[in-house]
Amino acid sequence: MSAVRMRRCLFICAATILVLAVLPAQSADRAREVADYALLAEGEKLNEATQPAAALEIFERVAKEYPDTESGMFAQFRRAETLVFLGQCTEAIARARMVIDAYPNTSVAAWSQYAIGQALLKQQGQPGEAVRALRGVKSMLPNKLDLGALEGSRVVLARLIEQHYGFSEKMDPLAPASFLEVARNDSKGKAELYAILAFHWGRAGRIDLANPVLDRIAQECPEEKDELEWAKAEVGMGYLNGHSEGDEFCRLAIDLLNPVLSSSVPNDESAKAASALRGSTSEAASMPRPLECSKVR
Repeated sequence: MSAVRMRRCLFICAATILVLAVLPAQSADRAREVADYALLAEGEKLNEATQPAAALEIFERVAKEYPDTESGMFAQFRRAETLVFLGQCTEAIARARMVIDAYPNTSVAAWSQYAIGQALLKQQGQPGEAVRALRGVKSMLPNKLDLGALEGSRVVLARLIEQHYGFSEKMDPLAPASFLEVARNDSKGKAELYAILAFHWGRAGRIDLANPVLDRIAQECPEEKDELEWAKAEVGMGYLNGHSEGDEFCRLAIDLLNPVLSSSVPNDESAKAASALRGSTSEAASMPRPLECSKVR
C-alpha cells in the first residue's frame, strides 16, 4: 500500500476513534470498536515508522481479538502485506489467500491479491505467476469505491514491462502482449494492456504518447468502456499532478477527466480527479485546445 494511502487510513482511524470516543457510552460494542480501531492505528504508525516486525505483532493481535470487525478484516490483509515486506513470502501468500477466501468480493480481497502478486515477484526469479496474480486484482474489485489495489497492481505491471521491453516513443503497444499472456484477438486483454501503457505515459507526463494508446482502446476494444474510462482518468490526473502551471496539454488532460467527474456511479477516482484539477483549471482555461493530439471520443 502506498504511503499516501496508509496516511489516509491513519487519518480515518484517528477520526473514527475521536467520533466514537465522544459519543455517549451506550454499549460494549462501541467500546470494542474504539479499541480495535485504536490498535489498528498503532500498527499503521509502526509501519510508517519502518518497524514492520512490531507492526506485524499488532496486526496479528487485531486479527485474533477482533476477527468479526472491519478492523480485524483489514488487519488480516496488512498482516499478509507486512510479511511480504519481511521476506516471509510463502506465509504471506497463504495468509492473503485466507483473506480472499474469508472475504470474497471485497476491496480487502483485491488488496490481498495484490499482496500475493508482490510476494510472488519477490519470491521468484521469473515473473510469470506474479503477472497472473497482479492481473487478477481487477476481477476481485466489488465496485469502484476503492481502486487503490488496481492502481498498485498496474504500477507494478508497468514497471515489469519497462524492465523487459523498455518504453520508447516508437514502441508497438502490442509488443508486451505475450509477456502479459494476452492474445492479440483478446479484446479484454488488449484493453487492459493498452490501459497500463497509457497509465504509464500519463504518469510520465507524456500525454502526447498516452493519447494514441487511448485511441486504440476506443477503436479496437469499444466494449471495454471501464478500461477506457479508468485509463483516461489516470492519464489526465497523472499529467495534471506534474504540470501545475498549465501548458498546451492541460486542456486535453482536463477533458480526459470529464467522464469520471460527471459519472453518477460512486467511484474512487472522482476525489483524486478533483484534486488534480485544483490549481490547473484557472491556468488551462485560457489555453487554446492543442491541435497536435487527436481527442479521444
